[in-house]
Amino acid sequence: SIGPFSAVGAWLVAAHEKIGDGRYCVLRNLNSGGTGTVQLALDLKRGLLVATKSINVGVSDYGAFMATVELERRREAYLREMENVKKLGDNPYLLKIFDIVAGKHAKSIVTEYLPKGDLSKSLNDTADVYGFSYSAPAIYRRGKKTVDRLTASVAVQACLGLDFMHEHGVIHLDVKPQNIFVVSENDKLGEEKMRVKLGDFDLGNVHLGLKDSKEWAGTVGYVSPEMLTQGKTSVGPGSDLYSLGVVLYRMSTGRQPHNGNEEDKVFRPPDEISNYHGSEKYAMDDLIMNLVNIDPIKRPNNAGEVAKEIKKMMMEQYPGIEKEFPFNLIG
Repeated sequence: SIGPFSAVGAWLVAAHEKIGDGRYCVLRNLNSGGTGTVQLALDLKRGLLVATKSINVGVSDYGAFMATVELERRREAYLREMENVKKLGDNPYLLKIFDIVAGKHAKSIVTEYLPKGDLSKSLNDTADVYGFSYSAPAIYRRGKKTVDRLTASVAVQACLGLDFMHEHGVIHLDVKPQNIFVVSENDKLGEEKMRVKLGDFDLGNVHLGLKDSKEWAGTVGYVSPEMLTQGKTSVGPGSDLYSLGVVLYRMSTGRQPHNGNEEDKVFRPPDEISNYHGSEKYAMDDLIMNLVNIDPIKRPNNAGEVAKEIKKMMMEQYPGIEKEFPFNLIG
């Protein structure tokens, strides 16, 4: 943290934009998109680095103005939903929402800042240590034991976060590697432990609108088949678990389960995951295939039960793992 009364802090206060009645000093952009920006900021009251997410509506001509009317409605619905999520309280597997404040052009959501970034980095042949990238094998290249443990660990933590959301009537709708944030990991290559939190920083999918909306939400390649065909009226906990299954499939194989990102491919039966593991059967193979089942009736729909099933499967192949994090958190 940075002391609010230090010389550096005083300079930041004077030199940078502030939002939230002057409490948050914006330092730099972390990520920008067509509908908004994620920025790094300093909470001057507590002396902590935080992330702010704004959803902006730009208007360049009359046609653009008309097009933004619906986006504005969705943005307000999204902010209302974030207020509801904030009221749920803290959960160790969900990104903390600290505040929702007025910014220069739009309201901003203030969350904890996790400098290690998201899970997508670990799905490519790069790694990150204290902000510096270097070449490292993607998760799926690290051998059966490491793949088993990392996919199971991430799955359990995501399930515990999703279970908390689902119990309070909130569906995430956009589970993907970019929304699974890495809290900590051992920098030693091949380390099998990773602590993560589920968040929602996808500015391209302002999706939490009216409950009777027929529009679909999420990200192509991760969104469930029922969302594409029936819209948000059809979604439930199983839709989030489908998306998590796609994440785990990628962690285990480096590929999408439907061999591509096009929308139509999500309606085809997924490629058998064992095709990519040779003669070895990985601990999570059967469960992952169940999660990416295109038929929601045949797919698990309770995240808490999925976490228990993962622990059971891992105990069978790795005796004693029930004493390790995060498996020791499951009854």
